[in-house]
Amino acid sequence: MSLNKYSLWLSPPAGSEQYRKLNLAISKFSSILESPRFSPHLTLHSPVYAESDADALQQVRDYVQKLYQSIGDSVRTSGIPVGIRDVATGTKFYQCVLLHAPNSNVLLEANAIARKKWKTAKDPTYYPHVSLLYGDYESDKREALAKQIRDCLPVDMQTELSFTAQEVRIIATVGPCEEWRDIGSVSLTAGEITSF
Repeated sequence: MSLNKYSLWLSPPAGSEQYRKLNLAISKFSSILESPRFSPHLTLHSPVYAESDADALQQVRDYVQKLYQSIGDSVRTSGIPVGIRDVATGTKFYQCVLLHAPNSNVLLEANAIARKKWKTAKDPTYYPHVSLLYGDYESDKREALAKQIRDCLPVDMQTELSFTAQEVRIIATVGPCEEWRDIGSVSLTAGEITSF
């Protein structure tokens, strides 16, 4: 049986000001540049392989239970905080223009637990970020785009764009991002599958 590939995303709560502001910037620049459109998120871990969507959701539910055991009640009562610092550029397609999300103890531990669970500990170092633009652009173009995007965002990004994720979203990430599917989520506060 073939396995499907999934990614775990942390997103600002739907309807929040952080979600609205990030989504607006992503939508604006993906439309102008005809680049892939995606919802605001920080990738907590990828890949997760599962036989089906239901299997992936169950694996993530089990993972959230491990978070409770390892990190304690802070995840259950508060979720996972995602701090935002500044706009930066990367060299990879999925990290073209991004918001640097400095390492927090909870975020790093949540990623380390995921790496252990899905046996990806030898993967490259975890770089927490919230992408704003996907694409392959030369360095000068990336820097110019980063400046344009920075000008569209609040001056105090740390205060206005940082968020606390209340759930782990499971995204089927097979093929180009236009084909990715949000298959559901597991609540960090309840530890249960909340949408499917």
